[in-house]
Amino acid sequence: MEKLHLLIIDPQRDFCDTDGALSVPGADKEMERLVKNNFKN
Repeated sequence: MEKLHLLIIDPQRDFCDTDGALSVPGADKEMERLVKNNFKN
């Protein structure tokens, strides 16, 4: 079985928070997806 390694670097809250100074549209949903996928695998 092939293993996949995922390295998440610096997921700043400011990127995910819609009121953050560095807000990125959809970043909050993407982080949720990453967390769900991480625990699923």
